[in-house]
Amino acid sequence: MTFCKEKAKGYKDDLEPTTHPIEALCESSGEAATLLDGITYGKGACWVRQLIMRVGKDNFFSGLRDYFKEFRWRNSTLSDFIACMQKVYEPDSDSLTEFSSRWLKRKGVNSFSLEES
Repeated sequence: MTFCKEKAKGYKDDLEPTTHPIEALCESSGEAATLLDGITYGKGACWVRQLIMRVGKDNFFSGLRDYFKEFRWRNSTLSDFIACMQKVYEPDSDSLTEFSSRWLKRKGVNSFSLEES
């Protein structure tokens, strides 16, 4: 499936009553397969693409190298991944934490409103 189709499916699924956040508690590797669906893949892929655009391609790959080096042969969390990306982006802020929370810890599509003044 192409990225555009996966993205559309993720957004469509995210509008359904059965929607869920991308980030989920996973007690075992056996349970992991049950957590992968259109929202996880579609919305998750959009988040990764936006993360790359936000931090820049070179910083993204530098953060990946740091992440894989630091967590080689051990478990890690989403927070660990975000922290590695933050170090190569804006080390003195927590902007990626909030950006990631809006995408990964909330269910439903992101929305905005415009007020005329």
